Amino acid sequence: AKDEGQIPAESPLVVGLPAETRRLIGSLGRKPKRPELRNAILRLAELKTWRPGEIAGVLGFGDVSKLVERHLSPMVSEGLLERTYPDNPNHPDQGYRARQSALANVPTPKDPEDAG
Repeated sequence: AKDEGQIPAESPLVVGLPAETRRLIGSLGRKPKRPELRNAILRLAELKTWRPGEIAGVLGFGDVSKLVERHLSPMVSEGLLERTYPDNPNHPDQGYRARQSALANVPTPKDPEDAG
C-alpha cells in the first residue's frame, strides 16, 4: 500500500520541479512543522501559479480544504501569497502564487551595488 503523505517521484507535478525544490519537499516527512511546510509552499509558488489540489498533491497533503484553511489563506493574509481570483476565494479555478513582495524577503545573493 502506498504510504499516505509520500509523493510519487514520477508524478508530472514533481518531475518538472527544480532539483533543489524536490529535495526540500522530500525532506518534509509525514508531519512537517508549519515553518518548513510554508517554506515549501512559498518555494513552489515562486515557480508558477498552483491550484490548491496541485499543492496538496505535491506535498502529500490529504485534505485540500485543510491546506487552504490552515496554510494558503493565512499566507495570503500575511502577504506571502496572492490569489488569482482575489475577490472570490472559493473560485473553482483559484490559484496561488508568491507575491513579489514576499520574494523580496527570500535571501538571494547580494548585488554589489546594494552595498553601502
